[in-house]
Amino acid sequence: PDDVQVVAQAFRDVMAFRLYPSDFRLITKSGIYRWVRSSSQPIIKDGVQRGLRGVITDISMRKDTEMLLRESEERYRTLVENAPESIARLDAQGKFLLVNKKFCSLTGLTLEQIIGRGPEVTQPYFTDEDNARIMQAVQQAMMTQARVEMDAWGRDCHGQAVCLRHLIY
Repeated sequence: PDDVQVVAQAFRDVMAFRLYPSDFRLITKSGIYRWVRSSSQPIIKDGVQRGLRGVITDISMRKDTEMLLRESEERYRTLVENAPESIARLDAQGKFLLVNKKFCSLTGLTLEQIIGRGPEVTQPYFTDEDNARIMQAVQQAMMTQARVEMDAWGRDCHGQAVCLRHLIY
């Protein structure tokens, strides 16, 4: 019942030659909902639309897997976001893809000031030597696909000395 409008719109679109696959739920004879993907096209005979021809594929397993993945990603995001440790994820060029609240609180920077930027963001907080070691460890982890652990001393945004354990993989 919830998908009636989706199906009705997909039908109107097919009849107007706007062709695209459409996902919706069907109820089986046993009362179980199944996700399906419908791909249809109008049947034209003597220049007149006479009906539809199409294929319906059961995509319930894919939809269930997508839902489980979304839930898993949300749990991961919540754990990372609220972790008591500083967490950052960088790409192969050393640009920040993700940081958590603790990372922001240590640096005194906002997400907007960090995401997409490179190691220059953390340079004020670590010695030049430790910055070089951190970047070398990131590159080593990227090249070897192995986990690298190291400690680096620095200062947080309040000038307090901190030792950060870097787990890079």
